[in-house]
Amino acid sequence: MNPDAFALLLSTVDPATAEQPVPPADEALLRETCNLARANGLYFAFVRRLEGSDIDLPPGEGARWAGELQVHERYLRTLELLRTASEHSRIEYAVIKNVWTIEHVPRDVDVFVPESDVAGFLEALGGQGFETLFDDGAEISTASPGSLRVDIYPRVHYLGRDFLSGAALAAARTTESFSAMRIPTIRADAAFALNSIHSIFGHGAMTLLDFLDLRALAVRSEDGHPARAHAETFGWARTFDLWMEHLERLHETVYEKGLAPTFPLRHGRAFIRQAIALLDGDPLALRERIALRASLLWDDLLFASEGSGLNDGLRRSAMASGVANAAGHRLRTLRGDRKRSGGGGSG
Repeated sequence: MNPDAFALLLSTVDPATAEQPVPPADEALLRETCNLARANGLYFAFVRRLEGSDIDLPPGEGARWAGELQVHERYLRTLELLRTASEHSRIEYAVIKNVWTIEHVPRDVDVFVPESDVAGFLEALGGQGFETLFDDGAEISTASPGSLRVDIYPRVHYLGRDFLSGAALAAARTTESFSAMRIPTIRADAAFALNSIHSIFGHGAMTLLDFLDLRALAVRSEDGHPARAHAETFGWARTFDLWMEHLERLHETVYEKGLAPTFPLRHGRAFIRQAIALLDGDPLALRERIALRASLLWDDLLFASEGSGLNDGLRRSAMASGVANAAGHRLRTLRGDRKRSGGGGSG
């Protein structure tokens, strides 16, 4: 990784330095920084900061930026449709696994809906043009033309156990401002706990956007102490402590030593195995251990494809994308990652 590109991106998008002017940069550095920003979910925030300065985008980036703005409009449309579905059905929801601390464009929108209201909310989304792609133990996913995919979570469940229950998520509901809208979401302490466990066991990796957002959430939630209370309640306090040590080492690397880790950053299979070993309760069953190993290898393959151009080809091919999604879906099911407490659904 180019340390100058990393430094430019960090100084531009980090909420802690948001008021500082954008440092000067030549065309080659700006291009590298744009690529790094795209790989880390920070392209929207980076270019928006450039627009507020007298620095021009490198040639060729205009088309990329136009595409990003189109996806941003789809994001706003999705949030509006969610609000309409909620109003029509009188079912409350909360946007989760999200980032409010840095303006960005996600690939999909994840929402919490209580288990008892899932069927009704799916019906309400259907009234807004959403089609259910999956509705089973591992996946509740919907899509609509012109919108981002919407995934529904009644709880936060990996490896055959709850890390946050539906009751805990419901108790943490709040709202955040976004593009002149008030969006239902969850408090910073619950968001820190959720986003942490999702990074470890959901993605097995962390983008620079994730890292910066976790730092901002920690500030909002008394350096993560209330989040640890959630972890203790659900039997993963020691895993939480391991995670906080990991984040602290990253903080020292970036902010005290001034080094540039390679983001997106894979946590590594050894770290994830250690995180699992520190969970309270019984170890994984043999089938789940085998499925976990296979799933981690699959995640490594997908992670490698992100920077190789292969992933773009998979997205363009409906058949290849369908096979990849089905394979990942099956592995998540086998290793105990479930969104519903029952085994079946209506999709």
